[in-house]
Amino acid sequence: MLLPLGPFLPLGRKSITTWIALGGLVIVAIESARMLTFATQPIFLDTYAVDQFAVYFKLFAVASTAFVLLARHSHFRGRPHEGEVPALLLLVCLGIMGLAASQDLALIALFIQLVTVGSYILVGIAKESRSATEAAFKMFLFSATVGAVKIYGMVLLFGLTGTLRLPELATKLPPCRW
Repeated sequence: MLLPLGPFLPLGRKSITTWIALGGLVIVAIESARMLTFATQPIFLDTYAVDQFAVYFKLFAVASTAFVLLARHSHFRGRPHEGEVPALLLLVCLGIMGLAASQDLALIALFIQLVTVGSYILVGIAKESRSATEAAFKMFLFSATVGAVKIYGMVLLFGLTGTLRLPELATKLPPCRW
């Protein structure tokens, strides 16, 4: 909702996307805090975990994103991309929250992609700055290379064990003898 809304708002009203994003983060924080009372269990075909450890990291991601939203509010005020930044920050927060509870390498790869795509768009959002555009392009090339190597490693692990789930990988891989 925020990403399509941002470009169409008048320049003086684009800050409303920050407050909508903060309201959404408050709702997410309340629902995540409720999850602290849930019993530890895997969900979504055992690829995602509901446990207190993951909930603390989710709450940390939400709080950090809220602080970044408030801090960047004055920096982007009156600039052309003021309305799009909150949506991109929420995309990065979603990726971090997903990483906190993933128990599957495929989900981990997906959430890492969410974080990196949002990050290099945020890095290059100042189109008038040549160094920002160059940094975003370099970050894109680096993340594409790292992503390919990561997928190759996941394929090797899947070939060795027949699974991408972290608990099963821990039991099927031989112990390290250091």
